Amino acid sequence: CGLTDAFEGEGFDRTDMLLPQEQLSLYEEIAKRTKHILVVNISGSPVDLSFAQNARSILQLYLAGQASASACAYLISGKANPSGHLAETWPCLSNLAPSTFISKEKNILYTEGPLVGYRYYETKKLPVQFEFGFGLSYTSFELSDFAVIQKNEKIMVTVQIKNTGSLYGAQVVQVYVKNPQVALYERSAIELVAFDKVYLEPGEEKKLVLVLDEHVFCVFSSKKNSFAKVAGTYTLACGFSVRDLRCKKEIAVEGEALENLVESESERLQELKRLQVQTTKTLLTSSDSMQRLSKYSFFARTLLRFMELYIVVSSKSKKKEDPAVKVALQAIRENPVESLISTSGGAISPSLVQRLVAHANKKRYLKKGHFFSII
Repeated sequence: CGLTDAFEGEGFDRTDMLLPQEQLSLYEEIAKRTKHILVVNISGSPVDLSFAQNARSILQLYLAGQASASACAYLISGKANPSGHLAETWPCLSNLAPSTFISKEKNILYTEGPLVGYRYYETKKLPVQFEFGFGLSYTSFELSDFAVIQKNEKIMVTVQIKNTGSLYGAQVVQVYVKNPQVALYERSAIELVAFDKVYLEPGEEKKLVLVLDEHVFCVFSSKKNSFAKVAGTYTLACGFSVRDLRCKKEIAVEGEALENLVESESERLQELKRLQVQTTKTLLTSSDSMQRLSKYSFFARTLLRFMELYIVVSSKSKKKEDPAVKVALQAIRENPVESLISTSGGAISPSLVQRLVAHANKKRYLKKGHFFSII
């Protein structure tokens, strides 16, 4: 199963996480006849796999490229042992994914702060399909003798890993730091700080030494404009995913109080809203999109509609649902208007772009009761 070009591609968003209905219906029919089901999913991003929870196994290939069919055959037949781990979180529902838009304006301010990707899901303690770092193997592994060593400013962790199964395989050992939380200040609850991949024969074991980055216990201080170490009691944890941690050690760190280094969450959001207001009050430029200019200018709206129509009728399919058409439509709507000078093949000149921007600014400021003249 997986997503076809009509459902997934570069340059346009998906409306949900569902697989095509015909694939879901096919799975239901197969499940009525047998319980021995292996799901192989091919997609470039997370999909809803809740329908396959009764499957014997699920193999995620992503967009594997050349020779992926033979690689898949080796994996499902047992000739090769899977050892990949997810580099992203697979949410249960698309509405649980972090969304940070705070305005109806078409320009974007990045307001997520430190809670990006898995940090968001773990800090907010949200249910997920598959967590960051998750991955299975046909063999099994165990960790032991986890230790934290401090030498001057350097911190190292050591851990013993053993292949306790009957097959040759590989495992990714992951080290995370759990940060102390301070009321009113938003900081990621947990962060990946080191990892290593090790290949072991059945019964073989190996000692791993992982050196941690000097910024492990730091935040970027907006007040100092530099990284600074935050004082507190941290937990270093080792395991096979962000939610499968087998060994833990606490460590006391000297540094500065978090409240002396960064603004509180309420202060940060107030500043972002101020920037949003400031952005909406500034003059439009050729770096703004046609979509934004169209909000104020009939001239820009008319030109945008003409270009959208031209893209559809000049395509082979003549359908808006065509992936290639979707990409082209998204590009002319959201790219900077100045990019039309090159992508239009000379049909849109620099002077026309300047007139578009000037007209949009004039209509915008007249609407707000300001005087504005086109120079």
